[in-house]
Amino acid sequence: MVLKDKDENEIWSADPVTSATADEWTNCFSAVYASSTSFKIFGNQTAEYRKDRKVRIDNNVTEYSYSTIVSSNYANGETTVVVADPVIATGVGGVCTSI
Repeated sequence: MVLKDKDENEIWSADPVTSATADEWTNCFSAVYASSTSFKIFGNQTAEYRKDRKVRIDNNVTEYSYSTIVSSNYANGETTVVVADPVIATGVGGVCTSI
């Protein structure tokens, strides 16, 4: 927003538009451990969990783990996602992709 006087001189400006959530992580699902570099999520999530997308992994510890998706495959009602780094623990609780 810009406020100007009658001669078009700027008096004040501001950007009052904000987001309710500024979180960069989306498409969050519960996950099941498959290996240190792969997890499974219910349903066909291959469009959201596609190659080269960043993923945040909640291993139910203090800090999240992060990696990059190498591949995802849908079969038998679940999507298996393979990531580049061995960052998935047996206690994995959830996963999200970056926007």
